[in-house]
Amino acid sequence: MLFHKPKIKGLLSFGVTGIDLPMARLNVLIGPNGSGKTNCLEALALLRAGSSSLGSLFAADGIGEWLWKGPHAGGSFTLEADVNYDRGRMAQHSLTIAARNGRPVVKDEWIKPAIARSDDEGLSYRRSHKDTWPSSMPGQFVLDLRKLDDAAARENTILFDSGTTPEASLVSLAFRESHPVPWKLHEHYKRIRLYRHWSFGPSAQVRQQQNAQDHADFLSDDGINLPLVLSHFHGKTKVRPRRRA
Repeated sequence: MLFHKPKIKGLLSFGVTGIDLPMARLNVLIGPNGSGKTNCLEALALLRAGSSSLGSLFAADGIGEWLWKGPHAGGSFTLEADVNYDRGRMAQHSLTIAARNGRPVVKDEWIKPAIARSDDEGLSYRRSHKDTWPSSMPGQFVLDLRKLDDAAARENTILFDSGTTPEASLVSLAFRESHPVPWKLHEHYKRIRLYRHWSFGPSAQVRQQQNAQDHADFLSDDGINLPLVLSHFHGKTKVRPRRRA
């Protein structure tokens, strides 16, 4: 998965005008303390949390600590990105989160193909506004195809009911068969790995006895299972032919 041109505004140290980050396959963030390097990683953590529960990401400090507090603060933040999710296929994802009684609420969200397509991966997905569209039946997240206007009708937009799960992103509500693009974003987002809390001192957990039943297919965020992951690497020894005297 590759993010192209992520845009962040209203989040942490990024003001209401926001920033655009043109990205390549390998990206290195360099800057002084307080320039926003860590906050860029928090934006990636936000996308990862969107695959399951946004509420868990803000549980410790509350949603208020994530909002821009400078001039013209709007009480919400927006993250947008073009996502290369499957062998060159691109989708645009925009997510706006606001605060309601100290809890995160998805204020606006849409997912649409970056290039028009005629198959199921050409559908667009939009979160409906509770005060505009009727709520679905309990437990039913997807509304029927509706014609918002001529432009949206051409896009074949599917509306999701925002009243049932205000803290959930569309990528966590998608189903494999009926919503291929949000589902593939869901599968990619949950694979995002952030390694920010490493400790290798004498008393570090990574130096302690390991549980052989722990997962070893990927490195955990804190790096505790590093010995297990390394134990699954099998190197190949090349034997060089001996030269004759």
